[in-house]
Amino acid sequence: MWRFVMNHMGYRFVVRSAETTPQGSRGGTVKLRGRVENTGFGNVLFPTVSELVLEAPDGQIITAEVDIKAEEWQTGQMSDYEITMSIPADAKEGDYRAYLRIGTTSYQEAKAPSSGTIRFANQDIYSTQTGGNYMGTIT
Repeated sequence: MWRFVMNHMGYRFVVRSAETTPQGSRGGTVKLRGRVENTGFGNVLFPTVSELVLEAPDGQIITAEVDIKAEEWQTGQMSDYEITMSIPADAKEGDYRAYLRIGTTSYQEAKAPSSGTIRFANQDIYSTQTGGNYMGTIT
């Protein structure tokens, strides 16, 4: 019982669904949508910066700020999100891993990519390389 209490102190975000546009093209757009539940006993009490981070197979990173405010995800509630991002015309071909990065600073401003970021409770979705939570792959 104590482990349950410890694991749920503060906010605790769990991805309940996530889907991506399976294909995007350079100069086009990609879409991500999903649902996150705050199963913790509290809420985020600080302003957040949210970004979609695309990681190419060679490690190239493309970021775009998105309109998600984790401080509005209330305890005991599900929150839906939908993100549309333009892919730069000069992006490399290949499969991009898509991450939702929520933190106190942007990817570009952070001293380390995972500095001050929110790690979701799902197993094996957090990336210390991007500071984001894996949401799917875009080709």
